[in-house]
Amino acid sequence: MSERGRLRAAERLEVLLDPGSFENLAPEGEGVVAGRGKINGHAVYVFAQDREQSGGVISAAGVHAMATAEEHAWRDHVPLIGLFDSRGFASDVAVFAELRAVFERAHAADRAPRIAVVMGSCAGADAMMAAQADFIFMIRQQASLFVTGPEVVAALGRETMDAEELGGAAVHVETSGLADGLYDNDVEALLQIRRLVDFLPGHERPWPIFDDPMRAEPALDTLVPEEPTRGYDVKEAIVKFLDEGDFFELQDSYARNIVVGFGRIDGETIGLVANQPLVLAGALDGAACRKAARFVGFCGRSSIPIVNLIDVPGFVPGPVQEHAGLARAAAALVSAYVQTRAPRIGIVLRNAIGAAYLALSVKRDVTYAWPTARIALRGGEGRSESRRPSEQASEIDVAIEPHMTRPQLVSALKAARRQP
Repeated sequence: MSERGRLRAAERLEVLLDPGSFENLAPEGEGVVAGRGKINGHAVYVFAQDREQSGGVISAAGVHAMATAEEHAWRDHVPLIGLFDSRGFASDVAVFAELRAVFERAHAADRAPRIAVVMGSCAGADAMMAAQADFIFMIRQQASLFVTGPEVVAALGRETMDAEELGGAAVHVETSGLADGLYDNDVEALLQIRRLVDFLPGHERPWPIFDDPMRAEPALDTLVPEEPTRGYDVKEAIVKFLDEGDFFELQDSYARNIVVGFGRIDGETIGLVANQPLVLAGALDGAACRKAARFVGFCGRSSIPIVNLIDVPGFVPGPVQEHAGLARAAAALVSAYVQTRAPRIGIVLRNAIGAAYLALSVKRDVTYAWPTARIALRGGEGRSESRRPSEQASEIDVAIEPHMTRPQLVSALKAARRQP
């Protein structure tokens, strides 16, 4: 273990991978260790930048080692995990050719999930490479990611700031939305990546569970207040109907008016998108639309069924949102749903109002409604001018009691799997 308790590259791979499973696939590149291994028995490819080798500077051979792991991941359709922690690339023109090859192959990335764990410094082209990942995680007070560093900012006469202020983990988790999760140390981050991999495509289905697929959950019957403006925590609903309450949330500190993440129903991974009434009453703004669109796009590419929990009173109004391109962000969310071929299941929990409802309800398989559901083209002054789902047969396929949500989802997913 090196300074301040940070792990070395080899130690990080020992924590991340199953014991004895790592195989070095490429000649040891300067500044990088790359190869394949297993996580809970499932194949992955991985590279780990080594800041203690060659002064932490990555050579052209090091970039080639990362590219080799990437090519094998695309070929075998298994996750690629990159551990980023370097002091930049060598001043060698050959590096450009290797990096260009990596970027030009980005179109092949749909063949396999990409995970980036930023565990130290990640700048310039390295930051661009990490940002291509489907999921990005960072270490608190240790990781930083930026295209141009503090020295460049200062040289241009801008304000003086350190790496943490410019592109630290907290910045990308809370402000930019670039990162999906924040962890306190290397070990916590790597153990959570092992957990995430278990939700991703590339291993046998279904996942073994110790939960009754037909389990009813009476607590759901009283979770949602009938008052259309009174808040409640949608995460309480999510953990009640998932297998063993296991929910892997992403971007929990960014655009908190929308909740996204992975869970399982009867052993099958699902993606969850849910309005959060505790934040902005669950209304959609540009950040929430972008967050949801990115997640829906990944689920669609990976054939992961999507479950929408809808309680949306509309879009966040005002010039700040409109000037920031809310309409384009909302359109991108609709496009993400339209383009996915994965099963889509909607559950209207309460408010389903106007264009914001449409953005979250591109139908494919089935839409359920709880008794508290209200659907309307427009909202009223502080309340919803809406009708009961029985009056909206064209929008709602089945009205269900909340406690029966889990059994209904089990049935819906089985039916979706039978569709061509």
